Amino acid sequence: MKLTNPRLTSIRALAVAVCALALSACGGGAKTTENPITSGGSAPTYSGPAPATADVQAFKLNVWDNLKAGNRCGQCHVSGGQAPQFVRQDDVNLAYSAANPIVNLASPRDSRMVQKVAGGHNCWLASNDACADILTTWISAWAGATAGGGVQGIALKAPVIKDPGASKSFPSSPALFAATVHPVLEQYCSRCHTSTAAASQSPFFASHDVDEAYASAKVKMNLDQPALSRLVVRLRSEFHNCWSDCAANSNRDRGRDPGPSPTRCRSRRWSRRWSIRRRCACRTASSRAAAIATRRT
Repeated sequence: MKLTNPRLTSIRALAVAVCALALSACGGGAKTTENPITSGGSAPTYSGPAPATADVQAFKLNVWDNLKAGNRCGQCHVSGGQAPQFVRQDDVNLAYSAANPIVNLASPRDSRMVQKVAGGHNCWLASNDACADILTTWISAWAGATAGGGVQGIALKAPVIKDPGASKSFPSSPALFAATVHPVLEQYCSRCHTSTAAASQSPFFASHDVDEAYASAKVKMNLDQPALSRLVVRLRSEFHNCWSDCAANSNRDRGRDPGPSPTRCRSRRWSRRWSIRRRCACRTASSRAAAIATRRT
């Protein structure tokens, strides 16, 4: 009598089941899709007149050979068939003449031949766009071979020479900036526009470091038209953190110190960027006197 070990039998059964599962998995997975064939396919061997020029030869190798197949343009656009006969089998030179009016070698994508295929005319693939892209590649190869060296040339056009005029540029040294604009910025804007401020806000044109301030202020200044400088506009038109009269402050910021504030004070300009409402500090002597007289009475 042959004795069997129940444990070994169970292990063998499990191993067989695992192998069967592994073998069944070999036939699964996603389906594969073949890449489209971009070559010309089978067609009768050409036995007509030789290409008359190098350009005709380039057309034959890059376009004619790829389109002459019966499942492409060779089904209709041949000798005795539908015009234009750009893939006729009897004479590639005549096919070349027929193809020229419907191609644009300077911009192959805009060729009439490409546009027809892109619109669904006898595309040999599932996607019209794919056919158009492939045909564009073939025409581009023809154009590149024609240009010489196998690479399509790029036409470079010289720019129009213009007089630089009287435009100004920033000096490399910040010395002039340090003596004129920087003291004003440092005095009135350093509360925020410095890298060391408690509520630091870029750009840091009010930095104590003149070089850092100069680099940050350049993009905010217009040397040709100082009144249009962003530093000036923020004060004059947007009333940003004025320290007295906004118009006077903007004039000072662009290099014009008007002296004492005008008697007509804009006393109720509010900052648009701050939640704390700030009043313009200037008051005329008469308004101060009127305020004192009111308090005394």
